[in-house]
Amino acid sequence: MNLYFVFEGKTEAIVYKKWLSVLLPELTEVDSFDAVIQNNYYYESDMGVPSCYRVTANAIQEINLFPKYDYLVLFTDADRFTVSEKKAEADGQIKSELKDKPFKTQPENCKLEVIVQKVCMETWFLGNRKFFVRNPQHNEILKQYIKYFDVSQGNPEDLASEFVQNEENTKDIFGYKTKALFHEGYLREIFK
Repeated sequence: MNLYFVFEGKTEAIVYKKWLSVLLPELTEVDSFDAVIQNNYYYESDMGVPSCYRVTANAIQEINLFPKYDYLVLFTDADRFTVSEKKAEADGQIKSELKDKPFKTQPENCKLEVIVQKVCMETWFLGNRKFFVRNPQHNEILKQYIKYFDVSQGNPEDLASEFVQNEENTKDIFGYKTKALFHEGYLREIFK
């Protein structure tokens, strides 16, 4: 089995590579898309949205030229969207990116999967109650975050659920323009 991963962010590449080493230890990473033989994976990461859709469309071109992949997997953050809304957005954006490309779909032997992280990868980490600092002594920012929403008591996916960015992209929550960035910031304060 060969896999081509497109990770929207940088955290995903770190985490999923570690998970793969446990879940599918027979898989090995290759340095270029055309280096796969058997039980290999290749990935692109850290391009954000909407660039990850362009990269996925380009991956479809590469897979058509080198049809040895079983799966093309896009990992993206839901942020303010529901999982189904984000999957629909990804599908529409990838199709739009493919309009001017030679290959409009991936080969039949390769399946496209979209994995949506609700709200983002860092949200999943906020759910680790063993890691959570219950009484931060010297971190005033973390104290404010906990007062606003204690992720050790509530579902981290609900953190800042009321926040909706406006059309001008001028609103923020604790200085962050998106829920996903706020979740990442909260996690960083716990790390401190």
